[in-house]
Amino acid sequence: MTPKALWLAPLAAALLPAPAYAQSQGNYHVRNDTRITLDCGLRRERGSMMERFTLRPGGEWRSAEGGNRPRLLLCDAGGVPPRFQLRPGARNALVEGARGGLALAPIMN
Repeated sequence: MTPKALWLAPLAAALLPAPAYAQSQGNYHVRNDTRITLDCGLRRERGSMMERFTLRPGGEWRSAEGGNRPRLLLCDAGGVPPRFQLRPGARNALVEGARGGLALAPIMN
């Protein structure tokens, strides 16, 4: 290799776009398929900071957050707030459970 090629190769490699997996971003999606308005929050497992949002009936919520680990979804529908684990890239719907509580169901395309 010539001396010029020795310094051009690393420079060219640095200018190439980074692969998608290097960005490490999780996309989270929840839809409210119940008849009630839900006050929810999303946080990292074992984390203390919570992103709060309100889901009206038929409404959807999306978030793109750093990291690709599951997040914990808590929704207040009266009583003890149920906890659900959201996996990045999965589309989910909150539905009414068998005993009047909430359940998380995957959205099939």
